[in-house]
Amino acid sequence: MADDLAPSPRRRKWRRAALLLAALALLALAALVPMDSAVVGGFLQDASQTLKGWVDDHPIIGAIAYVLATGLGKLVPLPAGGLLILSGGYLFGTLLGGLLAALGGALSAGIALIVSRRLLTGFVERRLGERVEAIRWIIAEDAFNYILSIRLIPIMPAWLSNILPAPFDIPVRKAMLATFIGVLPVSFILAGIGDGIQTLTAEAEDLTVAILLKPEILLPLTAMAVLALLPVALKHWRRRRARL
Repeated sequence: MADDLAPSPRRRKWRRAALLLAALALLALAALVPMDSAVVGGFLQDASQTLKGWVDDHPIIGAIAYVLATGLGKLVPLPAGGLLILSGGYLFGTLLGGLLAALGGALSAGIALIVSRRLLTGFVERRLGERVEAIRWIIAEDAFNYILSIRLIPIMPAWLSNILPAPFDIPVRKAMLATFIGVLPVSFILAGIGDGIQTLTAEAEDLTVAILLKPEILLPLTAMAVLALLPVALKHWRRRRARL
């Protein structure tokens, strides 16, 4: 009778995946809690080593859970996105961790666009009215380049970048693809840092911010964002010239 009530191996695996999601959320929130750094650091050290061991034993379920955790974590206005990407490198290595973090970012963009479009579009149209209509077709025509440019520069919070396309006629798949490509450089940079550390610490979020604001990192990303907008600028310049 007791054997019949015992959870199946598959159920146990998904239960552990749910625990991984919760642990990753705690890791992100711990960076925001105003506690003694030694206390938080000790907690993160123990938790990160436990997570690492579990992911090594369950790589597929761990990867799925990490993408979900990253996607959901970037939906809220909390400055812990860098820590989540850093965790990906720590748990999965530079290449896979960066790819999974970018997939999580794309998932977050898709969910946020669908939800915000339902909730905010009417409000924005009532507030801005004709001003939105005047630029809607311009944005929609080159939506991929605009979103790609925004994502390449790691200054704007992810949650804000997610809802910016809501008032415009931008397909969800296009927004997700542009987001995935746009966040790849930052994801690989932070995953590489995470891959090189022994444990996640309370200072990890400050570390990621400091790295991304360095000129040798920020300037190339900004240049890539400008290049992403160059085809759009050339298109409008040719149209204006053709009208003259």
